[in-house]
Amino acid sequence: MRPLLGRRHVASELAWAIRPSDSIRIDGINILGGAFVAVGQGSRIRLSAFVRVRVPEPAEDPKLDYNSAIRSTVQQQRMRGLFEGLHRAGVPFVYNLMMTKGEQGRDGAPVLEFDLVVGTWLDGKSNDSKQLLSSIEQSSNILCATLAVAMPNSQIERLQRAELVGYVRRLLLPGTRDLPQLGNTGTGSELCSFEAPGPSIGTTDASPSFYVPNLTESGRDGLLLGSVRSGGARLHEFRLQLDDLKRHTSILGMTGSGKSTTASTIVRQAAQAGLPVMVLDWHSEYSQSVAGVRGRVVSPGTDSFSLNPLEPGPHTDPVEHMAMVSDIFSDIYHFTHPQAYMFRNALQRRLSERDGEEVPTLSSLVRTIEAYPLRSAYDNETKVALLRRLAPLTQGQAGRALGGPGMVTIGELMREPVVIELAQLRDIQTRAVFCDIVLKMIYEERVKGRDSQQHLTVVEEARNVAPARRAEDPPSVGERMISELRKFGEDMLFVAQFPTQVASELIKNSGTKIVHRVDWPDDISLVGDSMGLDKHQRAHLAKLEVGEAVVSVSRIPSSMLVQVRLEPTSGQLRRERNFLEEA
Repeated sequence: MRPLLGRRHVASELAWAIRPSDSIRIDGINILGGAFVAVGQGSRIRLSAFVRVRVPEPAEDPKLDYNSAIRSTVQQQRMRGLFEGLHRAGVPFVYNLMMTKGEQGRDGAPVLEFDLVVGTWLDGKSNDSKQLLSSIEQSSNILCATLAVAMPNSQIERLQRAELVGYVRRLLLPGTRDLPQLGNTGTGSELCSFEAPGPSIGTTDASPSFYVPNLTESGRDGLLLGSVRSGGARLHEFRLQLDDLKRHTSILGMTGSGKSTTASTIVRQAAQAGLPVMVLDWHSEYSQSVAGVRGRVVSPGTDSFSLNPLEPGPHTDPVEHMAMVSDIFSDIYHFTHPQAYMFRNALQRRLSERDGEEVPTLSSLVRTIEAYPLRSAYDNETKVALLRRLAPLTQGQAGRALGGPGMVTIGELMREPVVIELAQLRDIQTRAVFCDIVLKMIYEERVKGRDSQQHLTVVEEARNVAPARRAEDPPSVGERMISELRKFGEDMLFVAQFPTQVASELIKNSGTKIVHRVDWPDDISLVGDSMGLDKHQRAHLAKLEVGEAVVSVSRIPSSMLVQVRLEPTSGQLRRERNFLEEA
């Protein structure tokens, strides 16, 4: 805490005695944290934050005699938006314009030098300064954001340390008339009158207080997620950085809340930024996201794209390959212990005794299980149960998708934007097998360590890849692979409808969490705990509008409320076209 004026000096400088009853007496003025002015009076304290606005001189077009009027109208509308936004956010503000007369301009009009400073304040008890500092920091962030929107070409700077001390001294003490060298000059016409709007401002149900990131935290470059919201008002834009994706991302929300649209927005912009993206698209909604960057869209089972789950990678340990494939099928089909044992033995035999076959396939594995020797009636039940699950994977679209051999290597797929459409595979287990095998191939490619390029994999319907489990149960192979992929530099983005249906560790360990509307109490509890939300913020999760989301990013101290920029997905566009054709 830095004292600006002591008790004796405050009394002498601020006790302007028009008459004794009009004297203003305070205990002291101090600078807290180098950024806030603290004025104490008894047990009460007022914290104030100040922002300097550097207003550029507008470029007039001499050919347009109405240029000034148009600019004035636009500026008035922006100022009204400023007042409405601050009003809804519950942020009080005051502005101070210090002006001095300079030399005459070329047109003979006086040139004015001015210092425009806008401030906000918060009152409370002096023994609660920690909470007050946190709240005034929030209010000052909102003030900076709304000023940046209302005055887009201006530079908005927080007054801190020496600049803050100098401003307060010029404001309060005699003999400090000169303004700082700001370069703010002009005839004054570019300063819109700060005319408060009329009483037409309505009140709406206020949302709970969320963190408002400053302009540096929100970023000027990166992936545009949407607009920060506070108190019912839209503030500045918020952008994710590509580095934000490196610690994994979770997008959660009920059907129709906007989660797939949010994921599509991130995919499209990441691909445009040059980041290779692979989408495991369960509902064929992402093809439009990579269309603008000449991305590749494949449909296993319909086109020539296929893979072979039993084919080991060129640098894969055979024992590890056999164990991972066995775990994938066992997790997805919930094999009993005897079924898992028979499957593993048949797979081992198929891999070691190829009978002239270059690469074993699911069809040859099924034949091996059919020929498996039986020792009891229970063995026969186990064999029938396995064949009932595996035989459909060798037929129809599933057989074409999983029958191999692969037409391209996983390394080639990871060098370009790719959407793998899985909607035509009607069986959920078939889609899950395909997803897990792709993740296994990505894992093996990353373990080789040959390619350190950043790459993003998007997994829709994450509950089918990394399902929820009890704390005492071991993680699924999908959960284990995803956790390992993080260590090897693979960016993962999960999309899920119900948070409690996904492995909780994946959500908790995601560096970026984007949560649309959820209303089940268990879902709210899980999300609230992982994001550090208070009870009011948790209750608001069930009231979020379509496209609204509570966002948590590891580099930002608290969760924020964002209105995501809505763009239709490929599925939505297709449904609209079908509707128009039918009409």
